[in-house]
Amino acid sequence: MAVARKHKLLEKIDRWVLINACKKINDVRKEHPEARLLVQLTSASLIDKKLPNVASQLIKAVGGAAGVLTLQFNEKDISDHLTVAKSQFSALNEVNCQMGITNFGSSAKSIEIANLVQPDIVRLARNYVQDINSADNLDTVKSLIMRINEVNVDVLMPYIEDAATMSVAWSVGARYLQGYYLEKPSKTLKIAS
Repeated sequence: MAVARKHKLLEKIDRWVLINACKKINDVRKEHPEARLLVQLTSASLIDKKLPNVASQLIKAVGGAAGVLTLQFNEKDISDHLTVAKSQFSALNEVNCQMGITNFGSSAKSIEIANLVQPDIVRLARNYVQDINSADNLDTVKSLIMRINEVNVDVLMPYIEDAATMSVAWSVGARYLQGYYLEKPSKTLKIAS
């Protein structure tokens, strides 16, 4: 990615990933019509004014249902481009594309950022899941999830890698859980972490 960034190719890589992921989900939806797609994109796509049009076309190509495609961006990228991110999230929402923030909770202004851009889902930063079995970290995670749920945003808790983390994860209020303990990535449909 560093080489792609240096040569200003991030947008092209994002577009390739997005188009190919939609092709794969289109095949999957033939057997599982409720399947949905979550794709993480870089800051290059966050500031790309053509992205809402591309997303609209891809959503129609995979069935047109609201929520079939969720695009997520890193919290730091959103913070660095806050004004643009707000209008981009709004434009993508208008074409039935759900929006997400990944690495959520990595800044002191995470809740304020979520309030401004109004995502559908946030994916917690890794440090919230590490040591979740300690009482202090567990209280911190519960508090963050409660605050984000108050603004009607779903929470995805990643990095569920063992039974102990799984049992605690159910108790904190996250709507979605993700990790190798639940299922390893498919060999035919590559799932990004």
